[in-house]
Amino acid sequence: MNASGAPLQSNTALPPLSSAAALAPDEDQTFPDLMSRRYGVRDAAFQAVAQGGGEHYFSAFALYLHATPLHIGILAALPQFVGVIAQLASVKLVQHFGHPHRLLLTGGWAQTLCWVPLLALPFLFPQIGPWLLVGCAMLYFAFGHGTAPVWHSLLAGLVEPEDRGSYFAKRARMTALASFVALGVAGSILTLGQSWEIAWLGFVVVFLGSAAARLAALRCQMRISTSGLVQGLEAPKGFRHFLFQTATLNFRNFLLFSGSMHFAVLLSGPFFVVYLLRDLH
Repeated sequence: MNASGAPLQSNTALPPLSSAAALAPDEDQTFPDLMSRRYGVRDAAFQAVAQGGGEHYFSAFALYLHATPLHIGILAALPQFVGVIAQLASVKLVQHFGHPHRLLLTGGWAQTLCWVPLLALPFLFPQIGPWLLVGCAMLYFAFGHGTAPVWHSLLAGLVEPEDRGSYFAKRARMTALASFVALGVAGSILTLGQSWEIAWLGFVVVFLGSAAARLAALRCQMRISTSGLVQGLEAPKGFRHFLFQTATLNFRNFLLFSGSMHFAVLLSGPFFVVYLLRDLH
């Protein structure tokens, strides 16, 4: 999570899944590739709406359920840890499913459906509401992060290596804009709900909107993953082999820097929400 309590998105990806080996050269292939790239940008927007309008407010929802600082700390750490494990397991999962389409479809629907128990169970069992929220968040991040590597690989396979920088920069701009707008709109809805003493309805509207955005992102992903991007999948050699035998020294230094930075942010970042809402009101 960052300093505002927002979950950090991992950029872990498998090697690019290129369509070159599966598709014969065709003059008409340019248009489908262009449309696939556009769907990739739209996916970034919808994913950002789901994140900015939903995931960013997990801690606020936990406080509404009378969570303690211990609950907030666990909510910040444990789901993200499960997500990392799911990313490492995704290499094996794509081998099991055999095609990116199946993994993306299964993970996307599962993550979308997680919004239902995440929202309903804490209201049905308020005595253990914060713990139920933590459990549902663990499932949510596991399904979402489990599809991230293969999805990023599909996107990388859409673009020539020399164009990837500009393309992913465009996706990053769209992500930042959509997340900012969704964050503001969701915050306004929750503020209105609190002022009208129907805060629970505000969370219902915000979280259901995030679920709809996740479904829209899944639709964009299906338009890309079914467009012929197929490649023989090689058996992975493992993370240890990659880290110590394949990765360069500069990459290992970057991992150390990134891990240290994330550790410093996660040490205090999740509790800013507690300070702002409980102490500063």
